Amino acid sequence: MATRHNYYPHCGCATCSRQERADERADELALGLHASGAVLGEAMGELTDDQLALMAGHLAAGNDAGLAEILRRMQADYVQSEIERRTDESGVTRLEAVQRMVEVYEVAPKPAPAMPWRRAA
Repeated sequence: MATRHNYYPHCGCATCSRQERADERADELALGLHASGAVLGEAMGELTDDQLALMAGHLAAGNDAGLAEILRRMQADYVQSEIERRTDESGVTRLEAVQRMVEVYEVAPKPAPAMPWRRAA
């Protein structure tokens, strides 16, 4: 009889491998959320006055790199917090939460990478 255990990244059992693959797939799907204008709009609405002032300062100074880094970090933090919130509220897996967000925000899935060994057959 197999014993069940929590996910462990260095375990080689089938359950842990499936969990790791599901997390990798969720990360791949979440990349599309980072490029979504709808998600960016929601994330911008969550900013505090201090964050907006910092962004305005970078914009006024012509510091595009600083502004871009703030936007990138803000978008990543927002996507991650939304995934965690939806996972906790709905009791679903991380992959299911990301798939639902992709549907809600109508994010087009990224094309699968070319696999030349499959074309040759």
